[in-house]
Amino acid sequence: MKEKIKELKLDENDLNDSKFNYTQLKNLGPGLVIGASVELHISSDKKSWVIEATLPIMEVGDEIYISTDPVEIIGEPYSIDKTIVIYKTQQDETLKYVLEIIKKNSSTKKHITESYYLKLPFIKVVRRINRSKFQERSWIYFKKD
Repeated sequence: MKEKIKELKLDENDLNDSKFNYTQLKNLGPGLVIGASVELHISSDKKSWVIEATLPIMEVGDEIYISTDPVEIIGEPYSIDKTIVIYKTQQDETLKYVLEIIKKNSSTKKHITESYYLKLPFIKVVRRINRSKFQERSWIYFKKD
């Protein structure tokens, strides 16, 4: 690992043109996001790991970027298999968002499940309020000129 880190010699010019991977979180409103915890379950061919982050308060419009590029596997492909975000609203509701990407054995297609859960204050039951299943998305990349 130390050998790989020594190979990275970056200066200011390198960072301007560098591309890196991250997960973006944004509070779309209408209220505060309180005590958010984020888990990113990531795997490569060689290992798997979890990146955890906590965010005390996010105001409407706040954006957070969590780097997903681990130093341990520089240059190797990896995938984010599961994302879990849990937070409270100003009304003391607990919301949980889960995005899970499942690749079937030898299939090249990925199946994606997106779920939302809600726990109201003073009620012990957690209720799933939405669940969507779909195939892998097609991404469109915009080119800056």
